[in-house]
Amino acid sequence: MTTKSKKLISASDTITDVELAKLADVTDRRIRQLSQEGKLPPSNDGRFPAFESISKLIAFYRGENEQLRLEKLGLTKARREREELKLMREAGELCFTEQVQKLTDNVILAIRQAIMDANIPQVEKEKIAEAIRNIPIEEYQGKDTASQDEAP
Repeated sequence: MTTKSKKLISASDTITDVELAKLADVTDRRIRQLSQEGKLPPSNDGRFPAFESISKLIAFYRGENEQLRLEKLGLTKARREREELKLMREAGELCFTEQVQKLTDNVILAIRQAIMDANIPQVEKEKIAEAIRNIPIEEYQGKDTASQDEAP
């Protein structure tokens, strides 16, 4: 039974840009770019420290894959949220703010008209209309009125 000796990469071994490119399935130009970007150690006449270069190349691609995974995860989440909003709208649980604003405007107009049609003195009508106009609506926009209604 013969045993094959396994050669480990030592710290002094070097690898050419072409060999490293074949190992990584990229072009030797890409290897030189990665070296210039600091993602691989600098070369010495087209030769790189083998162990350090391979280690950094693996770490670089792991980082790229993790970044891609996170981007895909974010895209999936955004798509899911968009679909949930679409379903909520179709079920009548959600509406556009423009629709709510239009409805609110119509209710306010109806209240004002009811006040003007009421059998009360004109002076009182004008006071009520002025009070309605002076309601600081900005204070109430965006507040959750449902939680206020539930308070004891």
